[in-house]
Amino acid sequence: GGLVPDALLDHPAHGWINAHFSLLPALRGAAPVQRGLWNGDPSTGITIFQLVSELDAGPVFHQREIFFEPTETATQALSRISRLTVDDVVDTVDGILTGEIDSHEQVGLTTFAPKFTRDEGHINWLLPASTVDYRIRALTTEPGAFTMHGEQRIGIVSARLSYAESGHAGSVTVSNGHVYIGTGNGTIELVTVKPAGKTDMPAIDWARGLRGET
Repeated sequence: GGLVPDALLDHPAHGWINAHFSLLPALRGAAPVQRGLWNGDPSTGITIFQLVSELDAGPVFHQREIFFEPTETATQALSRISRLTVDDVVDTVDGILTGEIDSHEQVGLTTFAPKFTRDEGHINWLLPASTVDYRIRALTTEPGAFTMHGEQRIGIVSARLSYAESGHAGSVTVSNGHVYIGTGNGTIELVTVKPAGKTDMPAIDWARGLRGET
């Protein structure tokens, strides 16, 4: 999230380049992959561009679209895209040195992708299940999704969409060893949770401890 000082930007003969995980100028900022998942976007991208004094605003050398996999979390997507980017960077550097690649100004609507705050991890169960699902994945593993059970904070380590029936939004249903949460439209299955002050545990173990509470 930092900026290279202006005094250093012009020092290398060919300037500085950066690899950013969106199709700039969309999702400038520190969390483009996470915000893309949060928005429910089907894809993100790789942009290799020249650094300038404005954040993520320099001319573009290379771009390509990268689709999210159906159930991957932000952490998984970041790892996968990082590996995919290696060849793009090497090819771009070669192209700059040989003069085969020219840069062009960014084109399109500028949007921003700031880091998540801790409070943004609080899940709103009134939203549709599909929205809850991609928001939980966007927040995994940093800063983490959570919900409240009374005064207790319950971290959501992993969850998934479910076709099981459940009660009203926010209610817990335990059935055949599974834990389901109702949403505004559809159902989420909790897989792994982290109650405050405890380690990660299977959601079913946590739910059994409710002793009939809803």
